[in-house]
Amino acid sequence: MTTHTQGTAPLPLSICIVSCNEEDNLERCLSSTAGLAAEVVVVDSGSEDRTVEVARSHGARIIEQEWLGFRDQKNFALKQCTQPWVLALDSDEALSPDLRQSIENFFSEGLDQDYNCAACNRMVWFLGRWIKHGDWYPDRKTRLFKRELARWGGSIEHDKIEMQ
Repeated sequence: MTTHTQGTAPLPLSICIVSCNEEDNLERCLSSTAGLAAEVVVVDSGSEDRTVEVARSHGARIIEQEWLGFRDQKNFALKQCTQPWVLALDSDEALSPDLRQSIENFFSEGLDQDYNCAACNRMVWFLGRWIKHGDWYPDRKTRLFKRELARWGGSIEHDKIEMQ
């Protein structure tokens, strides 16, 4: 098992995030991905806090875009990515050490040659606690995908990745 650390070559991956006034969450998100990807793209829609400064401190490329709604904003952000693979995250999400290791293994084991996307089990924080049961867990979401084969679809509020 390999561990991807700063100083090793980053993965052929764009980390793609949309944000607005996410200063409190973005630090955790970007810290969990440090050194993992060739680029970090943050599309901000007019933050009035330190969101842009936090993103910049992590080496992110920041693009300003007026809010288009979740689905359309994420499609705009996806178009800004340059790497063959994209890891789409929300500003309030972070990679657990296990998920990060799984992503690293996906590439080191050559699975990026065999698959077009990968889904993650997402855990939801609700009313001050993690939801680990019922229909809320695992909340399986496709978040790692080949850029050229994907787009955000679904409704404006309930977006999801659609693969060609």
